[in-house]
Formats: sequence, structure tokens, C-alpha cells
Amino acid sequence: MNRIKWAATCVMLAASLSASCAQTEEQEVIEPPGTELEGMFRYMADAAIFRDCRNGKSYPVSMEGQYIELERAYLNSGIEPGAELMINVNGQLLERPAMEGNRNKIKLIVDKLNNIYPDKTCSPEVHAELFGTYWKLVELGGKAVITPDGMKEAHMILAANESRAHGNAGCNNF
Repeated sequence: MNRIKWAATCVMLAASLSASCAQTEEQEVIEPPGTELEGMFRYMADAAIFRDCRNGKSYPVSMEGQYIELERAYLNSGIEPGAELMINVNGQLLERPAMEGNRNKIKLIVDKLNNIYPDKTCSPEVHAELFGTYWKLVELGGKAVITPDGMKEAHMILAANESRAHGNAGCNNF
């Protein structure tokens, strides 16, 4: 009977040790599948990096999903190897355990490549004061705003010390 208990204890201990050694693939969803993302993609020496235009953060691109389609588009785009290419994709950002160390890393998984823009970059960050600056409407719903001749351009100025805004909506002052 002692041999059976001893064997059962050994089996339980071995199972416990092997389970604790196995790395779990825990992942946290940062952006859900199908999220539209636009940014700069770079591929160099089997390393793919995506720089998000929304916040300037860079993420490694996981070589799964529709990654191979993105890599082909990059290689056929005509840009210099290692240079950045603006892309629009549907994908997801997942936080996964890093290959080395005990840290997690956020990675982009490409669900669908929507478009590439070889001649575009992320819009530069504007450094202007919020108050006292002439803010002109230049784009609305993704389309350029063109002011017709004889009309005032749509704009506004925020006045900090007066807690008000003034400007023109195109045909009326406010």
C-alpha cells in the first residue's frame, strides 16, 4: 500500500512541477479585433514595427493573421528597405508575455490590410497654445474644407481670460 501512495505522490508532484513550468499564453486585449489603425510600418531584418499615428507609440507586429499580406505590400511599395510606410489596417493590439524576461509586450495582429500610402506620413504634432490661437477649419469628415471666394473662412479663437470663444462659422460670426 505504501508503494501505491508513494507512486501517486510522485505522479502528483511531477504533474504539479510540469504545470508550473509551462508558460501560459495569457493575453489582454488592448484594442479589439477589427479596430481600424493607421500608422507607420517598418520592416527590417525580420523585425516588423508599427508606430501608431494616434499616439506615436510603437508596437512589434506579430507574424500571424494577415501579416504576410502586409509584408508583401511593404516589399512591393518601392520604398527604401527599412524606411517607414504609412498603412491603414484592421487589427488588434494584444498584450502578451514577452519571449524574454518576465515582462509583457503589446503586439499588433493584422486582421486586414486596407491600404498603403507610400507618399504620406503621420500628421505632425502641432505645438500651439489652445487659448489665443486662430483655429481654422481645414478638414471635416475626412474632406478638405475650401472657402468660396467672398466668404469668410470658418475659424474660432478661444479667449482664456474671458471664458468665451469667438469666430466665424462660414456665414455667421459667433
